[in-house]
Amino acid sequence: MRTIIITALLALLGLSAVTGEIKIKPGDRLCIVGDSITEAKKYCKFIEVYLAACYPELKTEVLQLGWSGEVAPSFLRRMRTDLEPFKPSVVTLFYGMNDGGYGPYNETTGKRYADAMEAIAAKIVKEYHASLLVGSPGTVDTFYFKSATGCPPQVYNETLGKLSDLCKSIAEKNGAGFADIHFLLASAMEKAKQKLGQEYDVCGKDGVHPDENGHLVIAYGFLKGLGFDGNIGSISIDMNGGAAVSEGQKVISSAGGSAEIESQKYPYCFTGKSAGSAKNMLPFIPFNEDLNRFTLTVKNLAWEKAKVVWGGQEKVFSKQELSKGINLAAEFTENPFVQAFADVEKAVYAKQDYETNMIKKFTEMLPDELKAKSRMLKIFPAVEAYREENFRLQAKLSESVKARVVPVKHRIVVTKAE
Repeated sequence: MRTIIITALLALLGLSAVTGEIKIKPGDRLCIVGDSITEAKKYCKFIEVYLAACYPELKTEVLQLGWSGEVAPSFLRRMRTDLEPFKPSVVTLFYGMNDGGYGPYNETTGKRYADAMEAIAAKIVKEYHASLLVGSPGTVDTFYFKSATGCPPQVYNETLGKLSDLCKSIAEKNGAGFADIHFLLASAMEKAKQKLGQEYDVCGKDGVHPDENGHLVIAYGFLKGLGFDGNIGSISIDMNGGAAVSEGQKVISSAGGSAEIESQKYPYCFTGKSAGSAKNMLPFIPFNEDLNRFTLTVKNLAWEKAKVVWGGQEKVFSKQELSKGINLAAEFTENPFVQAFADVEKAVYAKQDYETNMIKKFTEMLPDELKAKSRMLKIFPAVEAYREENFRLQAKLSESVKARVVPVKHRIVVTKAE
């Protein structure tokens, strides 16, 4: 019910699912925190790749601390040992899926969740003096979700909706940003199922863990909440000669509707073909429109239609479209950045895989009586030495990600359409 009401209100009022957004600054240290949906290393991979490839000038350091099966109170217990050593300046939180208990909402469940989230938020903002972006819990798939308690998906989504309301209040109380991931996923899922059928899973075939399609929606919400404007790059070609570009791009040569460009900032590239790929979610979430604009404008075009050739692909556009500007990132999926972008993705995957193993090995080194998941109750010198060494290695992997973002040379050619 909440989803239907909110969808209608937002559509009527034109409101954003992101409020009190924060702004990533150069040199920020971003920590992405959550449960198994975070440990899946998909939405957090999208976020880190976006930062590294699309906004390399920010030189952001990123750490993901996802832990499968975790609830907010468990993270509260491990903040000192896993989050604090990273010295984050920005933190995103994404809890609630497990906290809801996979059943109808009750006040005890809500209070346990709210108390833990409030304590986490206060610690991050007041003790660490870091900016905080609170993400509401996601949704379960309306077709595939099967709860062990027998709770129908509509009922559990109502539970998650109530936890989402608590998240928003906690964010407001602590001066934090809020991203309504619950609403975004529900809205995208409704649109996708209307178009592709009820059996198209947006929140996973287990009903809980999305594939890359659902994770793109999550990443979209957090990136919007982190204040990105999506202006990756702009290129202007004058058919009378010359070309101009935005920061992060450089004109190598230009003449007669052709320009060779060297780009340090990449557009985000989507290449997957499977049903669960992020690319398949693009019609249902305005990622390219809001966050991935790599714009070409053509001036003094003499023809009513023109052919644009870029990276082995060609497309025909009207004079009006080219005069206004087309989004190359959306129009040309097989573009000159694809291979370089894939290299950055590979480095991020390797780094985030290491981070998951890193934090879990800390716990494995504890005495047996302290090995319960997420409960580092004491500091042990051997564990702390191991932790320091692993954080040093994590920093080296972070540098390897940045090193993969190399300038890409590419040519755009505009000619008369036959």
